Amino acid sequence: MVFSLVLLGLVIYNARQVSSLRHEVTDLKSQVAAMKSGHGGKSSGNPSLISKALAHVDLAKKCALKGDFKRASAELEKGVNLMQRAGRDASGPYVKQLDKAERALTDAQKFVERLRGSSDKKKGG
Repeated sequence: MVFSLVLLGLVIYNARQVSSLRHEVTDLKSQVAAMKSGHGGKSSGNPSLISKALAHVDLAKKCALKGDFKRASAELEKGVNLMQRAGRDASGPYVKQLDKAERALTDAQKFVERLRGSSDKKKGG
């Protein structure tokens, strides 16, 4: 009985964390959309790098929802690296927005690592 309650608690915690990850990804997409619209439809830095980074974030979200936290973390790492490269290519006022997007990606990466850790504990328990 106690084990079932603990397991239920972990499942609920996991569901809340996945929901939080969805929110982070949605927030990141809106930031990128704002960056694009703020400069006549062109984003700062290399637009292909930013779009590739977003593709990795989307893939990370799908992997996390399937429980593949190792791959989700790897995809987020790729996204962070691409955003860093785009940030180095950027100049002017958009650098702050890219930094904010990069922080959001890093936070999402840490989030997936926490999810992965709780999932590992659940499997081990």
